[in-house]
Amino acid sequence: TSIATPPFGDRVLLIPAHVYQIDLDGPDPVLTRNGRPIATGVEDLQVAFFFDVNRNGRVDGAALATGELPGGPENAPAYASNSWDNRDLRELRISLVTRTRDADIQNRVGQFQATGNRVAPEGNDGFRRRVHTSTVKLRNVGYRGTAS
Repeated sequence: TSIATPPFGDRVLLIPAHVYQIDLDGPDPVLTRNGRPIATGVEDLQVAFFFDVNRNGRVDGAALATGELPGGPENAPAYASNSWDNRDLRELRISLVTRTRDADIQNRVGQFQATGNRVAPEGNDGFRRRVHTSTVKLRNVGYRGTAS
């Protein structure tokens, strides 16, 4: 393996990345970070990005023409990291769906849960679930005023 040398004067930034994913191969779903298990019983992890594209001081939502909620419902634009200016990022919403280790025989209506842009599968499986959601309003962003 060779290391590419950038042309003189170019800036090269190395940004470490961590990969979080849900492993569904075993009997219980497992949340992993870089392939290592960190929590069992986690069925879903979603991160939603909220932008203020028109810089009016609020996130207008997915249905409006500005489409400031990428990947959201209705006619929202898709999220692709290279097509959004992160200086306009205002909020992050993190949602985690967890379930009990075993099905509860007295809980016949245990239903799958969905957050963000996912659709929950049909049916009941008897597991009890909890949805944990946190919305973070970012303070260390470049632009805070209204458009002028």
